[in-house]
Amino acid sequence: MEKLTLEKLDAIQKQTLVNLELRLGKRNPDATDKHHVLICQGTGCLSASADKIEDAFRAELEKHNLTESVHIARTGCFGICQAGPVVLVYPEGAFYSHIEVKAVEQITKEHLLDGAPVQKFLLPDAVCENGEIKPIKEVPFYNKQERISLRLCGLINPENITEYIAFDGYKALEKVLFDMTPEEIIEEVKTSELRGRGGARISNR
Repeated sequence: MEKLTLEKLDAIQKQTLVNLELRLGKRNPDATDKHHVLICQGTGCLSASADKIEDAFRAELEKHNLTESVHIARTGCFGICQAGPVVLVYPEGAFYSHIEVKAVEQITKEHLLDGAPVQKFLLPDAVCENGEIKPIKEVPFYNKQERISLRLCGLINPENITEYIAFDGYKALEKVLFDMTPEEIIEEVKTSELRGRGGARISNR
């Protein structure tokens, strides 16, 4: 197996971000993808046939010769389980809710082919009064939340390690291994007041 170096990891990050920037609402001129279709694979959505929705999208992309320009990614839970199955399409950030297999053909034709999000399938809270799509962080369910440990959940495919690396995965480990002394690491842990992996903090109260 080829040995990975920091330089190679940096190259992987930059190369992967070229297309993943679509999920941040950006279009990199070097990107080969025109759309990313993110399909929730959380327990709630899977129980409502999210796997069949994924199969339907893949079949539609084949039918319309879109496999080279549209990327499908499985994601973790978006948190808004009552709206599932959930599908997000970027770079527009179109938040489709309660999606059924029969809706996939219309979304493919109107949105992925013609560039017009299908309004009737969009989460109502994710659309402005003038019909424009809200950024997901402005949706009422999310706008008072600040995800920290789960900030990438719903954004990357947890089964694809390069997507994790693209969004600074392992950077903390890199810093610990190459930039800090053992004493600095111990002091950092003490200063953080963290206890265990769950994020609990020491309380002086």
